[in-house]
Amino acid sequence: MTAYTDIGLCSKALLKLGATSIASFEDGTAEAEISSNLYPLIRDGLLSSYPWSFALTQTTLGRLYESPQADYAYAYQLPNDMLRIISAGSYSRGRGIEYCIKENRLHTDSENVVLTYIFRPAENSFPAFFSMHW
Repeated sequence: MTAYTDIGLCSKALLKLGATSIASFEDGTAEAEISSNLYPLIRDGLLSSYPWSFALTQTTLGRLYESPQADYAYAYQLPNDMLRIISAGSYSRGRGIEYCIKENRLHTDSENVVLTYIFRPAENSFPAFFSMHW
């Protein structure tokens, strides 16, 4: 299995465009500056665009002390590494509850929340089929 890096993926994309590859994001070239600015947005956008199994995880959310102002009984803190929610459930189920997202919190009437979501894995765990899109 090939281990991918952010620089390697950007260099591959640049070569596909007919541009010069880069050795680092700080190498002083226009290609490096553009790659440095665009790569995080493109990576997160591509990861978020589909429920890729290699970027899918589940976690039980921690309930916040303060309740929502209206509509729901409980608020939960969303994970810092979350890019996109796939579903939410309770106890041993990863889907099935009604909820809404406000700011970085999930609001629901459920006393327990299991969140299924897309996170940002390290580039070296990207499978070849995903890395082909660069």
